[in-house]
Amino acid sequence: MKKSPIFKVGDKVFAKVKGYPAWPAQILEDRGGKYNVQFYGTLETAIVKPKDVYYYLQHKNSFIKTLKRKDYNEAIEEIEAAIKDAGGSDGGSEKVIDNNDKVTSTANTKTENKGNKRKRSASSDDNSGKKQGEEVVKESGPKEKLRKTTAEPLPKKLRSSRFTSTTEEEISTDESESVLKTEESESTIESPDLLGQEKIKIAVEEPVVTASDIKIVTEEYLKAIIAYAEFVTKEPKVFKRKAIEPRQSFPNETVVTKLPSGKFIGIKYNRDPVPPLNNEYDRAIYDETEAKTVLSLKKLLEEGKCDPETDKTLFIMNIDITEAEIKEIVRLEIIEHKQTKINLLKIESSLIECDAKIKKSLTLERAQPVPALQLLDRMLHLNLQPLMLKKHPHIVDMIRRLRHYIGNVSAWDFTNEQYEEFTIAAGEIRNKADDVFYKFSELFNMPNETVFWEVFSDEVDNFKEQVSGLSESVVFSLTSEPNCRQSFLNKIEDDEEMKIIVSRMEKTKPETENGS
Repeated sequence: MKKSPIFKVGDKVFAKVKGYPAWPAQILEDRGGKYNVQFYGTLETAIVKPKDVYYYLQHKNSFIKTLKRKDYNEAIEEIEAAIKDAGGSDGGSEKVIDNNDKVTSTANTKTENKGNKRKRSASSDDNSGKKQGEEVVKESGPKEKLRKTTAEPLPKKLRSSRFTSTTEEEISTDESESVLKTEESESTIESPDLLGQEKIKIAVEEPVVTASDIKIVTEEYLKAIIAYAEFVTKEPKVFKRKAIEPRQSFPNETVVTKLPSGKFIGIKYNRDPVPPLNNEYDRAIYDETEAKTVLSLKKLLEEGKCDPETDKTLFIMNIDITEAEIKEIVRLEIIEHKQTKINLLKIESSLIECDAKIKKSLTLERAQPVPALQLLDRMLHLNLQPLMLKKHPHIVDMIRRLRHYIGNVSAWDFTNEQYEEFTIAAGEIRNKADDVFYKFSELFNMPNETVFWEVFSDEVDNFKEQVSGLSESVVFSLTSEPNCRQSFLNKIEDDEEMKIIVSRMEKTKPETENGS
């Protein structure tokens, strides 16, 4: 007759699941036939059946193993401390429940067994090779079946709490051999702690990964990374002297791939930490290698030449996403990219506007220092980028000249009072221009203002050379350096946007023709 212990909230137990040793845990909740347990050490939770749980003190000699895992050893220490605090009790295991839902005590069961000496003796012989915590249950036929339970702590990488585990192991023993029964979709492991071999059946509800759980990396993005690296290798001297450019990093970057079966799976991208690198050249080559590796793997998967089951640390199997969702994500990212670009161009437009209005306020015919001061203050608080100044070097030159501003007072018919007011205002303009000019120099990491103007002039000449083959409108629309990494990514975004536009045009074209 099958029997399962009855556990209470707070009981200290062992729980096992696939791939992990029996793990110290505490009963959190009775869910009517199943238990919600929390594992010591990891603080993760799982929903397990009663037959998947063991009282700690009764089974510690059987289950505790010497492992090098820090969290396992911490779990043992934590549960031992918790039992000590509870007066040395793990909650007790006095009661069991049989298949007919009759509650009896283990003490009464032992008393009944003592009433039949021959039966007790036979049972002792049957259990002579059984370790502590194992239970042999008589069933019809000459064989006996040993039933135990397992539960498993969730891996730390899994954030979802939707985890249920059911286990059932059957070991049929005879005098000279053990017979292992197998069924489809079972997992098998061997354990020296058990009689013969152990067969475990585990049904695990893996957490479903949705579009909101990952950052989709497109094939076009990877191709842009490769194109950039190819450009960098043509100028090794330049890029080996260049510091590593900033790169955005996202958690759970994933390349979504469609298998021949039509199912989508994910390839984990940038899952390993980037090794220490010295310059932009080395980093570009590293990124290229990673991108080429993932693209090659993607192609093998699409052609059915690679089995993703071989390495689940590299693939996300349980991914729930549709092709329409992927396209929508790409579309929204393009919109976000465009919005960022528009915001940068708006800032640049404000810079140009301030420059024009300052010049208009401080003409040789008449000076209006108050609005000029307001415009300089506005310019000081703009979120500028170095590229904006290189595109409009005349603005930097204007601010440089304002640092020495005195006005055209000799041509203006000022009274003494007006002259004094203007002199004070001119000093404020010079001070404000100093602040703006210093901000410009900081953008180029040149706090020395004299050196900055020389360096800036060289930067402008270099920029003009880089864009010499581009039209004026293209140069004006630039929001990143012509030959930087981001410019290659921007081009891919623009190409993706064009694909979407063309796709929509092709969809609407038949309707237009039919309408005509």
